[in-house]
Amino acid sequence: METVLSYGKYFIAGFIYDVLVVLYYYVINDKSISKAFIITMALTMFQYIFLQSILISGEFLGNLVAFAFGCSLATSVMVYLRKIGKIKF
Repeated sequence: METVLSYGKYFIAGFIYDVLVVLYYYVINDKSISKAFIITMALTMFQYIFLQSILISGEFLGNLVAFAFGCSLATSVMVYLRKIGKIKF
Protein backbone atom coordinates (compact mmCIF):
# COMPACT_ATOMS: atom_id res chain seq x y z
CA MET A 1 0.00 0.00 0.00
CA GLU A 2 2.87 2.37 0.79
CA THR A 3 4.28 1.95 -2.73
CA VAL A 4 0.95 2.84 -4.33
CA LEU A 5 0.74 5.99 -2.19
CA SER A 6 4.30 6.85 -3.17
CA TYR A 7 3.49 6.48 -6.86
CA GLY A 8 0.37 8.61 -6.41
CA LYS A 9 2.37 11.33 -4.67
CA TYR A 10 4.88 11.46 -7.51
CA PHE A 11 2.16 11.33 -10.17
CA ILE A 12 0.38 14.33 -8.60
CA ALA A 13 3.69 16.15 -8.16
CA GLY A 14 4.54 15.55 -11.82
CA PHE A 15 1.13 16.79 -12.90
CA ILE A 16 1.43 20.00 -10.84
CA TYR A 17 5.01 20.52 -11.97
CA ASP A 18 4.13 20.29 -15.64
CA VAL A 19 1.14 22.61 -15.29
CA LEU A 20 3.61 25.14 -13.89
CA VAL A 21 5.99 24.48 -16.80
CA VAL A 22 3.24 25.12 -19.34
CA LEU A 23 2.25 28.31 -17.49
CA TYR A 24 5.92 29.33 -17.48
CA TYR A 25 6.08 29.09 -21.28
CA TYR A 26 2.91 31.13 -21.65
CA VAL A 27 4.26 33.78 -19.27
CA ILE A 28 7.56 33.94 -21.17
CA ASN A 29 5.64 34.31 -24.41
CA ASP A 30 3.63 37.12 -22.80
CA LYS A 31 6.93 38.83 -21.78
CA SER A 32 5.80 39.29 -18.18
CA ILE A 33 9.00 39.67 -16.15
CA SER A 34 7.51 39.54 -12.66
CA LYS A 35 5.33 36.50 -13.39
CA ALA A 36 8.26 34.72 -15.05
CA PHE A 37 10.41 35.44 -11.99
CA ILE A 38 7.85 33.98 -9.58
CA ILE A 39 7.11 30.88 -11.67
CA THR A 40 10.83 30.23 -12.25
CA MET A 41 11.48 30.34 -8.49
CA ALA A 42 8.60 27.94 -7.84
CA LEU A 43 9.67 25.56 -10.61
CA THR A 44 13.28 25.45 -9.48
CA MET A 45 12.41 24.70 -5.86
CA PHE A 46 9.71 22.19 -6.78
CA GLN A 47 11.96 20.42 -9.26
CA TYR A 48 14.92 19.98 -6.93
CA ILE A 49 12.83 18.93 -3.94
CA PHE A 50 11.16 16.17 -5.92
CA LEU A 51 14.33 15.18 -7.78
CA GLN A 52 16.10 14.66 -4.47
CA SER A 53 13.11 12.76 -3.13
CA ILE A 54 13.00 10.47 -6.17
CA LEU A 55 16.75 9.83 -6.04
CA ILE A 56 16.78 8.79 -2.39
CA SER A 57 13.57 6.76 -2.55
CA GLY A 58 13.72 3.00 -2.50
CA GLU A 59 11.47 2.80 -5.57
CA PHE A 60 13.51 4.99 -7.91
CA LEU A 61 12.27 3.69 -11.25
CA GLY A 62 8.62 3.39 -10.24
CA ASN A 63 8.56 6.87 -8.72
CA LEU A 64 10.33 8.33 -11.75
CA VAL A 65 7.82 6.72 -14.13
CA ALA A 66 4.89 7.97 -12.01
CA PHE A 67 6.36 11.51 -12.01
CA ALA A 68 6.95 11.40 -15.78
CA PHE A 69 3.43 10.05 -16.42
CA GLY A 70 1.98 12.92 -14.37
CA CYS A 71 4.03 15.40 -16.39
CA SER A 72 2.91 13.87 -19.68
CA LEU A 73 -0.75 13.84 -18.71
CA ALA A 74 -0.58 17.47 -17.53
CA THR A 75 0.92 18.58 -20.84
CA SER A 76 -1.79 16.76 -22.74
CA VAL A 77 -4.55 18.26 -20.59
CA MET A 78 -3.18 21.80 -20.83
CA VAL A 79 -2.77 21.60 -24.63
CA TYR A 80 -6.27 20.16 -24.99
CA LEU A 81 -7.81 22.86 -22.78
CA ARG A 82 -6.03 25.55 -24.78
CA LYS A 83 -7.13 23.96 -28.04
CA ILE A 84 -10.82 23.97 -27.07
CA GLY A 85 -10.57 27.50 -25.71
CA LYS A 86 -10.97 26.80 -21.97
CA ILE A 87 -7.60 28.41 -21.24
CA LYS A 88 -6.74 31.79 -22.66
CA PHE A 89 -3.15 32.95 -22.53
